[in-house]
Amino acid sequence: MVAVSIILPVYNGMLFLSDAVQSVLSQTFRDFELIVINDGSTDCTQQYLESVEDSRLKIVDNTQQGVSRSRNEGLFLASGEYIAFIDADDVFSSTFLSEAVNSIRKNNVDIVCGGVTKKYASKEEDYFNQQISDSIIYKSNDVNKLIFKTLCYYTPFTIDVNPFLLSCLHGKLFKKSVLRDIWFMSDISIGEDSLFVIEAFKRCRSVAFVNRRWYTYRIHETSATGTFRQSSFLNTRKLTEALFVSCSESQYKQYVCIRCLIEFENDVFHLIKHNSTSSMRDKIIILRREMRDIFYKRIFGQINFSTLYSISKKHFLFLLAYKLNFVFVLLYIYLFR
Repeated sequence: MVAVSIILPVYNGMLFLSDAVQSVLSQTFRDFELIVINDGSTDCTQQYLESVEDSRLKIVDNTQQGVSRSRNEGLFLASGEYIAFIDADDVFSSTFLSEAVNSIRKNNVDIVCGGVTKKYASKEEDYFNQQISDSIIYKSNDVNKLIFKTLCYYTPFTIDVNPFLLSCLHGKLFKKSVLRDIWFMSDISIGEDSLFVIEAFKRCRSVAFVNRRWYTYRIHETSATGTFRQSSFLNTRKLTEALFVSCSESQYKQYVCIRCLIEFENDVFHLIKHNSTSSMRDKIIILRREMRDIFYKRIFGQINFSTLYSISKKHFLFLLAYKLNFVFVLLYIYLFR
């Protein structure tokens, strides 16, 4: 058995795949396996993988089944004591595994989380725990605060962790025992990672956050986030339903509703601003249809206005615009997004 299993799903990812693979194989920590799930690629992904001469690389060549099923297959095959994830267009820092394994063992925690750099075409943004001198550990009841913050960035709790780092799957090292019987939902394409992390937090006793940049997350035209898809609104409904199941306790209910509102707002933003294939008339038709959807009316009707106002005035304004009509929603998008 190896110490760490790294799971990398890829579909037609040759533009950046070699960077991802080499960032793993060149780790200063050597006791790991890299499980690459080739998800039915039609480019030269498979040829490249077969050309890499390293016994730590395990290749699974599949027909296309989607990123979640690919990650699940990687989890099933993983033999390591610990689990980490990487996408085909991202990279690890060279000391990620060494520092993460050292931290998870030294602090005797179930999950350790480091920093993530978002790399755009023209800039980079760092998300890391800069207010922490070395590391901070959350135990027992405090882990519940992490669940709240992962579920919805805006909560009444103050924690010394950048909220993006909570819901992000990457830059984390998990004990495999914590992930037993946790799987990625294959019918959710955006938000499935935060749902997975919430389930992991619910099963763990302690989580450590360290002040180190461990992962570079590349944002580009083909990224799953940052674009509008016809299935975006459907994805938000499915994610909300899954969150209600995962966070069924009454204390979470209000924040599941607020998370749905935030996801819906993002869907509207991408529909209006990032959908180049539809005319404005078609965009308005889609917007009015979704605003009339009984699912959203039921969910948003459960949001407490005073609670929402106290934690996010911006999203409070969006909910007011939603309650009025689509014209006010459009004004909100152009004025505040």
